[in-house]
Amino acid sequence: MTAYPKYRTILCLWNIFVWLSIYHVLGIHFDACLDENYPDGTIFVKVSLEQCKEHCAVRNWCKVLAYRRLFTLCTLYREEDIISKLDGDEEMKVKSCVYITREELNLQESLTCDNLCPSYPATCDIADQKCYKDDCPRFNDPNGVVRGNMNRNQSKVSVKCNWKMLDGRSTYTTTCEAGTWSENHRCINVSTCSNYIGALVPDSSLTASSMFRPGCAPNNSRLNIQEEGDLHAGAWCANASDQSPYIQIKLNTPSFVRGVATQGRNFYDPAQYVTEYQVSFSEDCEDFQDVMNETNQPMIFEGNTDKDTVVIHMFEHWVKTRCVRISPKSHVRHISLRFDVIGCPDWNVMFIGIPSRGGLVEDWLTTGFNTTSDLSCFYEGNEHNCSLHYRNPLVDKWTELHVSMVKYALYKNGNEVAYVIFNATGSNVTSWFQSERILNSSWTGLSATADFIEATGI
Repeated sequence: MTAYPKYRTILCLWNIFVWLSIYHVLGIHFDACLDENYPDGTIFVKVSLEQCKEHCAVRNWCKVLAYRRLFTLCTLYREEDIISKLDGDEEMKVKSCVYITREELNLQESLTCDNLCPSYPATCDIADQKCYKDDCPRFNDPNGVVRGNMNRNQSKVSVKCNWKMLDGRSTYTTTCEAGTWSENHRCINVSTCSNYIGALVPDSSLTASSMFRPGCAPNNSRLNIQEEGDLHAGAWCANASDQSPYIQIKLNTPSFVRGVATQGRNFYDPAQYVTEYQVSFSEDCEDFQDVMNETNQPMIFEGNTDKDTVVIHMFEHWVKTRCVRISPKSHVRHISLRFDVIGCPDWNVMFIGIPSRGGLVEDWLTTGFNTTSDLSCFYEGNEHNCSLHYRNPLVDKWTELHVSMVKYALYKNGNEVAYVIFNATGSNVTSWFQSERILNSSWTGLSATADFIEATGI
């Protein structure tokens, strides 16, 4: 697996609840002697140089501190390579700035902290001999405006989604809790969240309140499925005596759902189709909530008028859910339905490859060579300043995570230009990358029998 030199590579997993945040901080910007080309750090205001040194010493992740005497402003950085950008910078002298590496601190606290908390980024309580995961990486969301620039324990920032993004009127708040932000990446790009996502679930994830006969079982409810004799009736068909009929899909992971698409029963004459239905959703697949209308009543969606035309309805606001249920309310001749849900999975970003850094993706994933687990550099437009690739430490727990799918994507100028989705069930960190595991791809003609990927025209 080789990296494409002209494109930023994003590797995502579909199995856990985290969506990576990469962001641009707006509002007051304390640059701590540095201009906007340098990555943000952890800020302390109104402190002396000695206090700044102490802040760095008791944080084992602090590799470099920058201190601005004029404003008594202290900034701590996680990457040592910031020095290569600072070294010889004449602006530093003009702005009366000092920068010191961890090795140059010469404080007993730094040595004690490094020995006390060697295995993960932490703040040390030297007196009580304890480690605390308190500081978080700077919070970014490329699809919204971030308000607030603190990242210490219990710090809060709010984000207002851009108008071009899904649910752009909403604002959410996230809190730094023991080194992790409580909410991640809630502003979703509409252009990349408008796919049929039910097609990737196994038949066992389709269930229903009843069926008319075996050929009308829930696995026949997939959009565009065709009639094939007695075993495949061309739709899910409810039992005629069912007083509360529904068809339900359990997605492979909690996902952002934006709408639904429906059809009637294929081939059968006279035509059978659902004309009105309600939609409900559930994160635990037990307690369901209805999609509501503007008067806060369960929304009644208009269904089909024939057996094969696909009718799509988009929700006013997306929902994050695991299970989606469609409950027919009226029909023609018999309750028969094919459907899919529209949205995108809640991917967890595991790897970001930076152009011109060289090497093989396989090596980066397996050994961690030339990578970092610090996300503070990886926000939109700043990637060229990142000296290392990003590698999520969860890669080392691949088999424990029970990964079901992997998305391998290429980005150009901040936009996804191509992707391949692989079935990762039962895989290890590298074995998912096989042609026979391909589930879906933006490259036309690419399939499980393809010998290679021809990435022309992107």
